[in-house]
Amino acid sequence: MARHAALLLSLLVVGCEPDSDGPLLRVDNAWIRTPVADRTVTAGYCEITNTGPTPVAITGFTAEGLRVEIHETIDEGGMMRMRPVPRLHLAPGETASLAPGGKHLMLFDFDPNLESARIRATIDGGGGHWIVFEVRNEGWR
Repeated sequence: MARHAALLLSLLVVGCEPDSDGPLLRVDNAWIRTPVADRTVTAGYCEITNTGPTPVAITGFTAEGLRVEIHETIDEGGMMRMRPVPRLHLAPGETASLAPGGKHLMLFDFDPNLESARIRATIDGGGGHWIVFEVRNEGWR
């Protein structure tokens, strides 16, 4: 029982549950912005650190009932635009920051009544990590 409690606590602290065969990743500050009223599209953010000894490529994210895409915000001639990102590459010890105004997750068909969402990062070569994102009522800019 104590072992299960320790595992649950560790998942809550880092918001991440690795597949048994997946690489070593640490996820911090995983959150989703509450969608704008009457909308089902929103964005998710977190910091993902490769704590293992080998490079890792995250090829995408999945969640039940959602379409999830990696995007980045770029400045093209003074116009801010979003474009898809096919994968995130993480060298050993490197952290990818998914943050407002930069790389982020776009979530489609999101239920605005959710308080959290489990999203799985898919790793190139197999395996993955389940990440628990909390939903925050943060305003849109």
